Amino acid sequence: MSQSSVLEFIQSEIRQIPPRGELLNERVYRAAVRIVELSGLSGLTLNSLAAMLHMGSAALQQRAGDIEAIKDCLTVRALGELLAQASDAVTGLTGRAALVALAQAESDYARDNPGMHEAAMRCIEERTEEASRVIQGYRRLQISVLEAYGIHPRQAPHMLHCLRAAILGFIRVERCEPLARRSEMDESLAMMVSMLDVGFRLLGHRASETPPRVPPTLESLHLDLDPVAEPGVAFAAVSAGR
Repeated sequence: MSQSSVLEFIQSEIRQIPPRGELLNERVYRAAVRIVELSGLSGLTLNSLAAMLHMGSAALQQRAGDIEAIKDCLTVRALGELLAQASDAVTGLTGRAALVALAQAESDYARDNPGMHEAAMRCIEERTEEASRVIQGYRRLQISVLEAYGIHPRQAPHMLHCLRAAILGFIRVERCEPLARRSEMDESLAMMVSMLDVGFRLLGHRASETPPRVPPTLESLHLDLDPVAEPGVAFAAVSAGR
């Protein structure tokens, strides 16, 4: 399936996600988002939400379910927002440009909505149809970006894990660097994406060979790097055949 076909499919999936009011009562939803924005996901408890709504915990649970169900609704909505933002960002792009747009879209969402991004990354134990739809949609979007590099299907899940580790790691580092300028972090993000781009191009170049049954080890990549060389020289030394 081409990237454009994947994006069309994802957009149709997004339209099927129920409005947040159908997933959770609007007043309860807004109060939950407010708590998450102020205190993070850990600050969202049945008691804190009940206090925000000026109602008893028992009455709230009867109305909206237990706290895990409420968090599940937040996760579906937050990941749906991220999916829509990311799919818009990568539309019409491929290769490094799509990779940059994908990483920047998630970074921007996490900056603007740190609590909701935390909710989006939360693991849902019992997936509803809506949860499965949005989770698979975001996975498909990211894999479609990677497939443009010519990566073999057996390598795609491993490369997706690498991509997720890089993006989530960057977002975590940025949160721990409150004094860093946004322009500086944007430059760091661009550098990280360039490094990923080099690695994905290397693996895509080797896709014509018989792919390994396991992810490549550092030794199998044949990275002939001089530890004292300049970064640009080191990248140039990556050998596709040696």
